[in-house]
Amino acid sequence: MTKSAALTVENTVALQVMQALLGLLSKDMRAISFEIIETDILLYFLHETRKNVNQEDIEDIKFELDVLTDGKYLIKSVHSDVEDIQSWPGFGKRLVFRRQ
Repeated sequence: MTKSAALTVENTVALQVMQALLGLLSKDMRAISFEIIETDILLYFLHETRKNVNQEDIEDIKFELDVLTDGKYLIKSVHSDVEDIQSWPGFGKRLVFRRQ
């Protein structure tokens, strides 16, 4: 895949991730990013605290994204509650949400 085609795919998935997040962002979520690795989409969630993670909302986000991408990818998620955003595994990935 050319660099231009890869960027087009990433931009499309970024829009689909944002659409999947509609109505499902909780107050606990500080940031969300993603990366595409072959046939997987890896969603990185940065939470205020891991104890307040609403697993049902996470599964709903993954389900919505699966529908929006026509099942082309395996959707996985990584959860973190680190204080320093630079030590978050999602740092440096495609950011789609960051709470101010």
